[in-house]
Amino acid sequence: MALSPPFPIRSKTAGAHLTELVPRALATEQADDVRTRLARGDFKVVESLYVLDEAGRLQGLVALVDLLAAPAETSMLELFRPVRVCVHPLDDQEQVAGLAVEHQLAAVPVADREGRFLGVVPPLRR
Repeated sequence: MALSPPFPIRSKTAGAHLTELVPRALATEQADDVRTRLARGDFKVVESLYVLDEAGRLQGLVALVDLLAAPAETSMLELFRPVRVCVHPLDDQEQVAGLAVEHQLAAVPVADREGRFLGVVPPLRR
């Protein structure tokens, strides 16, 4: 179920291209639990796992290949790498595309002003 943002989303912004259907995990979860849960998921973008704190703020990313290779008891705290780029839903789509290219990202994370993760702007697919 999609959430309605607390602000108007204009076309040509990050929010207009946002998808919420991405793998997520809490920083305290263990690899085996995350793998089990993700196997049942339906995602639009699967390049990375987005690691959140208890308040839903984005903490970092885990490459799925790293998650698959991790021992069962490894926590996401041990696996994640910090987020280099994150945009706001009202940021211009051209700026977001430029950041994706500059930082070689398949998808660009989107968070609100408080850092709560909303989803990603995925790559253009035809």
